[in-house]
Amino acid sequence: MEKEQTKTWFFKWFLNSKTVTGLIIILLFLLNVLVFTKVSHVFTPVAQFFEIIGVPVIMSVVMYYMLFPVIKFLEKRGINRLSAIIGVYVVLLGLIIWGIVVIIPLIQTQTVTFFKNFPGYVRTVDNEVQNLLNIEILHQFRPQLDQIGNTMSTRLIEWAQNLSQMTFTGLGSVVGTITTVVIGIVTMPFILFFLLKDGDNLLDYGLQFLPKKWQKKTGQVLGEVNNQISSYIRGQLTVALAVAIMFTILFSIIGLDFAIILGIS
Repeated sequence: MEKEQTKTWFFKWFLNSKTVTGLIIILLFLLNVLVFTKVSHVFTPVAQFFEIIGVPVIMSVVMYYMLFPVIKFLEKRGINRLSAIIGVYVVLLGLIIWGIVVIIPLIQTQTVTFFKNFPGYVRTVDNEVQNLLNIEILHQFRPQLDQIGNTMSTRLIEWAQNLSQMTFTGLGSVVGTITTVVIGIVTMPFILFFLLKDGDNLLDYGLQFLPKKWQKKTGQVLGEVNNQISSYIRGQLTVALAVAIMFTILFSIIGLDFAIILGIS
């Protein structure tokens, strides 16, 4: 009887107290954080691995959402999935080759021309500003405007100097970034291939590891999330691509210089 009363007292003041339970949970959480900070170096290779593999995975998922409707459309026309994927890959390869041969040289030419003409643009803007300052109404504000102009020029010079210093000091990070991008470009087609081939079965495969009573509800929620994400990504990329093409064509029609650069930006 006494043992039962002691147990009841322990439950009443400790295990049955929300305050004490909350404090114990907070204490355990802080202990976990402390332990993790002491052994965080163990997870550094894992973090680096996910940094490298994260880029191709994200690129593959985005391309999957864009291309999967095309694969489903071809399947409805009687083409098996493997043939549809190969056909889409051939079209993408053709577009990439066309972009390398045609679009990239144009972008390179327009970019080089822009930077060659940039000093002339600066002089033109400076002349227009000087002409504006010669207006009698604005003449009284000339000292303040000159000071603002000098301050901006000084800031631009400092920014250019810092950029040149960062170019040399950040060479290692640049090389690392280029390596990550190259790895992403090489591995992305393989990840994308398996996503297009079996991506619609991944949800059912993952639900098998959940308890039976959770599978149906979780599948519905994840299915709705997947539909929303796919619609958002397809919508944003389609609009961006359509706007870039439209502006590039319109800028080219009116004879505007650097039409491709302005259209893409």
